[in-house]
Amino acid sequence: MHDISAAGASVTACIACGPASQPLALAAAPPSSPFVLASAHADGTVRLWDARMESDGGSAAKAACELPGLHSGAVTSVSFGMPLAEGGSDGGWTHTLLSAGADLRLCLVDLRTRKPLPLSAPSFRAPRSGGSGGDAKARWQPRAALSAGAAFGLAGGGDGRLTVWDLRTSNAAGGAPTVMLKAHTSPVTAVAWRPGWHPSTAAGAALASADKSGAVLLWER
Repeated sequence: MHDISAAGASVTACIACGPASQPLALAAAPPSSPFVLASAHADGTVRLWDARMESDGGSAAKAACELPGLHSGAVTSVSFGMPLAEGGSDGGWTHTLLSAGADLRLCLVDLRTRKPLPLSAPSFRAPRSGGSGGDAKARWQPRAALSAGAAFGLAGGGDGRLTVWDLRTSNAAGGAPTVMLKAHTSPVTAVAWRPGWHPSTAAGAALASADKSGAVLLWER
């Protein structure tokens, strides 16, 4: 972790992980918790780190807590719920984390209780294996993201479809998707919400997605 608040960035903390727990993705916590970040690991664990906590006898950051068992395979994506633009109440959703894994599962986790809610995604599947590029299924890493206030969840599938959940509705209790979008012709490799976007406070492009062919799409509400 680097301190870039002053001229000349300096390393403030290091995270040490063994080969079995190789980190595959990182996510910074909301501004209300500036020293916290989450890491997704190959051993199926999500770890939360606090840069102010040092491990015994060194400058390496210490894991504040671990969330094992969210996925049966590697965790490939983590995302925090961020504050809404222009202030306003977030209903506590900034304590929410969304993870995606190589097991094609998505989990919504309330970090206050550490209880996961699996999200159902009928279209969330790996790309077909084989072809001149080799085993596409083995190389593809699912990605997911939370919108501001964690009002919506988003995931990109190996079949090129995007799945969106409206987490404000009763559908969230059963993890059922709200809508599925199809425009990509190859596996989706990245997804992101517009920072601060919420249907009640912003218009225009709401999210972006990219696929293996190099196409980047902007989606409006």
